[in-house]
Amino acid sequence: MSKSLIDTELLEKLERHFSKANNVYLGCFDRERNMLTTGQGTDEETEFFKDIISREDGERLFAEVEMTQVEAIVEKELAKPYIKLCGVINRINGSIALVWVAVAVIQEKITDGDEVPEYILRTTEEQFYRSIAFLETLTKQIFRMKEHEISAKEAMRQAIEAEERYKDQLCRSEAMARVVRLIEMEDSFETVCEHAVREVCDILQVGGGAIIHYNEASNSIEFLSEYCQEKNWSLKNRLQGKGVSVLPFFDGKPYM
Repeated sequence: MSKSLIDTELLEKLERHFSKANNVYLGCFDRERNMLTTGQGTDEETEFFKDIISREDGERLFAEVEMTQVEAIVEKELAKPYIKLCGVINRINGSIALVWVAVAVIQEKITDGDEVPEYILRTTEEQFYRSIAFLETLTKQIFRMKEHEISAKEAMRQAIEAEERYKDQLCRSEAMARVVRLIEMEDSFETVCEHAVREVCDILQVGGGAIIHYNEASNSIEFLSEYCQEKNWSLKNRLQGKGVSVLPFFDGKPYM
């Protein structure tokens, strides 16, 4: 269910606008650690963070994310105090659906000895924690809206299917009612059968049909009446007098 709720195009837009608005670098991953978005940051910015945040740091962050059962935000301490590395967890039915990895440079924690290029985005510690808390809430709301959308579509599909079944049943009932009215007529049996087959075919919108009798004595098929829109569709000449084994559905059960 969680995969159907993940709209990568929407996540990409959210990531891009959120990063620009809050000066936070973001990347979005699924529970198997596959990246769902392109991530934010230029090549220069990416190289800057690669020198500070190691692959092992990322692995340890994901390990803590997978172990936590309650927390929505997991923070990994780094050697550089002015850099924040957090995992923002979004769960569906208790299971991790996706994880935002947020990286930020905290302006007030940069010292004179720290070399931070001017092109690196900066934010305050207070603003950073507020923004990632908002990100977690916003993503949760998006999931809820998507879940409601999927539920609504499923309900609509079921309603359409129910309506189609009702129409089919109504059509069959109408066909049976017409057949019953024909039987009550005082015409010959042959004429009633011909009218009945045609009526049923017209109502069900099929190209042909037949009334077949099972001859118990010879265990064979007897055509009492047949209607075909096209002459070459007729089965009477090919099946008349044949054994019932040629018709696998001829087992005494109703088929519609």
